[in-house]
Amino acid sequence: MDFWILRIKMYIGKLLLKIVSVAFLLVIVFNFLTCSADISKGQDILLADPTILHENGKYYLYGTTSGGIEKTNNGFLVYESNNLYNWKSKGYALRKEDVYGEKGFWAPQVFKNGGKYGMVYTANENISIAFSDSTLGPFRNEF
Repeated sequence: MDFWILRIKMYIGKLLLKIVSVAFLLVIVFNFLTCSADISKGQDILLADPTILHENGKYYLYGTTSGGIEKTNNGFLVYESNNLYNWKSKGYALRKEDVYGEKGFWAPQVFKNGGKYGMVYTANENISIAFSDSTLGPFRNEF
């Protein structure tokens, strides 16, 4: 009997953690969508599939470049912010010359494992992973 009670408590705990995580992400997305990204010339940042990594007091934004297949063929740009409101472009974190894929770079997800950063992404309609020593890249398919 105690075994089932413990399993139920663990399930409820995991469920609450997921709810809190989703709420946190919704707050970030709402904040992002309701503000204008103040990059060098006051232009908005247009990305699909955005992901944000928080590291050492800074935020790093990656995503699929908007504008059709021609715009998604080069890799992924990265933007840096101290406050989730003002963003500065830092160039390409991943370039197609350094990794697997020729076209259709979509949906990056960046994570930290130990002292390395990993980026899982889609290219050529396949899933790939690249690594870097920095949040800014360059990400490469070498570990």
